[in-house]
Order: sequence, then C-alpha cells, then structure tokens
Amino acid sequence: MNNSKVLLSSIAISVLCSVSLEANCQGATAPGANFEQSTQTCILSKVKKNNYEIFYGGPSIHDITGKKIIIKDSNLTHAGRIAAAINGKNGVNNIGNSLTISGQDTNIEINTPLGYNIFGGFNPYTGGTATNNNVTINQGAKVKGNVLGTRIKANGNLSNNSVVINNATVTGNVWGGESGENSTVNQNSVTIQNRAKVTGNVWGGNSLQSLEDLVAGNSSQSAVNENRVLVDSATVDGNITAGYDGLTTNKNRVTIDGDANVTGNVRAGMLRLGGNTAAANENSITVGDRAIIGG
Repeated sequence: MNNSKVLLSSIAISVLCSVSLEANCQGATAPGANFEQSTQTCILSKVKKNNYEIFYGGPSIHDITGKKIIIKDSNLTHAGRIAAAINGKNGVNNIGNSLTISGQDTNIEINTPLGYNIFGGFNPYTGGTATNNNVTINQGAKVKGNVLGTRIKANGNLSNNSVVINNATVTGNVWGGESGENSTVNQNSVTIQNRAKVTGNVWGGNSLQSLEDLVAGNSSQSAVNENRVLVDSATVDGNITAGYDGLTTNKNRVTIDGDANVTGNVRAGMLRLGGNTAAANENSITVGDRAIIGG
C-alpha cells in the first residue's frame, strides 16, 4: 500500500474504502459495490455495512463534474458523509454531480457530529460554483440524516441544484442549495411527492450570515432568488421556506398541492436580519384545494 492510501485511511472519521485513487470514488469496495469507469459512477447494490463513508473528491483540489453515486437496496448504519462530490480547496467548482438512493429495502442512518450529512455536492471551503448537483431519494428508501442538493461554506454561486424525494422517507432537514454569507443562491429546488415524508424543515435556497454579522445586526449580502419548494401529495412535519436570508429574497415560490399535509409554517421568502436595504418581493405561495397546512 502506498503512502497516499495510508494517509487517506488515517484521516477518515469512519471506515473508508477506496476503489482506487485514480477513480477517486471512496467507499465502493464492499461486497455488492462496483465502479463504472466509463460513466464515473459508483454503484452500491444490496450492501450492508456499518461505519461507512462514500464520496467522490478525496476531497479534491480540482473541479468535480459529472460524478454519480447510486445506492439501492442497501443498509448503511452509523454512516459518515455520503456525497457525490466533496471539494478540498477554496474556489473549486461542483457541476452536474448526482446521488441517487432508492429501493424499499434501503435504510441509511447517518451518525456524524456534522449537521450536514448527504450531499449532491459539498464544498466546505469558500468560493466556487455549484450548479446542477442533485440528490434523488425514491422507491421507498428510508434516510435518517440531513439532505442537501449542494452546499458551499461562503462566497459561492449556487444555482439549479435540487433534491427530489419521491415515495420515500427522510428523517431530517432538506435544502435544495445552501451557502454562507456573500453568496448567490438562485433557482434551487426541493420536490417532495408521491406519499413521501420529511420530518424536519425544508428550504429551497438558503444563505447563512456569519456570526460576526449576526451579532452586529448587519444585513445579508447574498442574493436568494427564484428558489422553489413543491410538496405534492406528501407530508412535511416541519416548516417550509423557499428562499431565506438574502439581501434580495425575490420570486421564491412554494406550491402545496394534491393531498399534501404540512404541519409547520409555510413561507415563500424570509429575511432574518434584513436591514434597511434588503428586499423581499414577488414571493408566492400556492395551496391546492385538498392540501392541509398547520394540521
């Protein structure tokens, strides 16, 4: 074993397996797992394993584009992060990466001190662009953990990232796209449909201010616009917010349709500390005739 593999093993917070450092897809050597080089896809089928992390990136200091992870009919307990892409440097981009979790026999339980667990794309550093990353959870799968289409620590550009939960259960919170301060968080989405259930809160797009700005009462410098949440014949136990905490928080949209049931509050656009220059305009909520909110 070469030194780079020894280092990778030593820094992992859980058992971390590698297909190869060239493939750069970590976590696909358990029985029932394989890696398709031609499509850059990690596939885990009928895998049962504890203390397991799966991700592309390593974390990577280069842009990550078009990577895929598919998990089906698998049982992963006490897992660490699961992500189609993880960056390891400021200004690195995540574009078009996807994570799919499916099958009524699939049960994933995240056990990590981090508040963010399952990602289409994840950049724990500042800067960079995250576009068209997505997470799909369907076909009766059960996930215990927080789910994000993408996240950048701060100063990022996030657009067209998504989470789709279709006839599946997520015990946790869900974000289409989230970044820290001074970011653009536009046109991200969450879709929850077809008897799916989310027990936590849901955000289409969200920008978090720094602790210093919060204490000082400064307004956000982010743009959080045109994000969307759709709940169609599904259940959400927590609150729903399409766009949250931007200097501009405009044209965000929530649609509650079919036999949907939302227990918490529903907000299209929301400012936490807006200040005098913040704008929240043309945000909208549409509720179908059979949908229930607050009950």
